[in-house]
Amino acid sequence: QASSIQGALNPLLPIPNNVDSDRLAVLLEPGDYGKTDLHVGYFTSVSGLGVKPSDVKLNDVRIDTVGSNRGDTTTVFWRSVENMETDMHTWCSQGIAFRRILANHFVHDVGADSQGKG
Repeated sequence: QASSIQGALNPLLPIPNNVDSDRLAVLLEPGDYGKTDLHVGYFTSVSGLGVKPSDVKLNDVRIDTVGSNRGDTTTVFWRSVENMETDMHTWCSQGIAFRRILANHFVHDVGADSQGKG
């Protein structure tokens, strides 16, 4: 299950060369997705379809500098995560939306290595 969800997200992990790129919305039905870790890419929105955030549970959601053409957070935007319970790890500068998140841990702006992993 986790690999199929991440497989849908992978095409938009690299930052596109232009703003005419595809957009992606991933809608998750209510449920506990166990150890699922999602890496959210450019022009991507991930939303839980539960009535309340605790209806959709994920292990971890990451928004980071992997795929950044500059390797810094000034290119990490146009992504959103909403209506779920999860751990959040994010490196961002602008245009990131977190709505209705029940965050067990929220780590923001952690330093990253040359591959964008912090």
